[in-house]
Parts: sequence; C-alpha cells; structure tokens
Amino acid sequence: MDSRELDAANIRGRLPAEVSHDNALGQSPARSPKMTSKRPDEDPETPAFPPLKATTTTMSVRQRRAAEALEHFGESPENPRNWPKSRKWRNAIVVAVSGFISTCGSSIGVPGIHAVRQDFGVDNEKIGTLITTFYVLGLGYA
Repeated sequence: MDSRELDAANIRGRLPAEVSHDNALGQSPARSPKMTSKRPDEDPETPAFPPLKATTTTMSVRQRRAAEALEHFGESPENPRNWPKSRKWRNAIVVAVSGFISTCGSSIGVPGIHAVRQDFGVDNEKIGTLITTFYVLGLGYA
C-alpha cells in the first residue's frame, strides 16, 4: 500500500487492517500488535455503551442562592443592561478619566525632573529616571 492510500485512510479516520500504527512509523510489525480498522459502531461484536443513568445533584446553600440570583438576572436592576443611560455614561467616564489620569500623571513629572535634580544636588541622570519608573510601577501594582 503506497503513502497516498495511507494518507487517504488517515483522513477518513481509520487505517486499513493490514497496517499497524508502529509499522506506519517505520518499526517492525513483528514487535507490535496490529491495529484494527473497525470502529465500535461498525463492529457487531462490540457491546453498545450502557445507557445513562439519571442522577440527583445536591446543591449547597451558596450554590442555591447563586442559581436563584441568576434565574432572574435578566430583569434585575443589578444587571448593567438594565441600568439607566446616565449610570452607564457615568461609569464609562470614570473608567476613561482614571485611565487618562494614570498615563498623564507619569508624563507630567518628566519635564520637572531636571529642576528636581538641581534642587537636591543630584548629578546622576538615572536617579531622575527612577522617579517616573517607580510611579509607573506603582500604578501597575496598585
């Protein structure tokens, strides 16, 4: 059997009966058992899967409260989709302003670094960079 036939058989999801998995990898067929090409639904000798059993689940108090809360969440006033437009805009503006302030705050100090270094008599430029660096790191960890 040539490689095209093997590739076509692999694409269909099964290998021919005379090809073993290890043999396809280049190993000796005497060392490994051969794979069968039959799937469980094709083989009448393979027993069918057992039927599923109905089970009961015991929910804890916490799970029960969460399920009750989610049951009516669509109509709940706590659902952000049910908020009035003023509340939605207020929250959007708070997020936008806080993002602007954090980036603006790190940039505002940069022009004054030279003056601060002169006031404190520091000649090392790396110290001036540390001011902005620690501010940005503080934003990341806050």
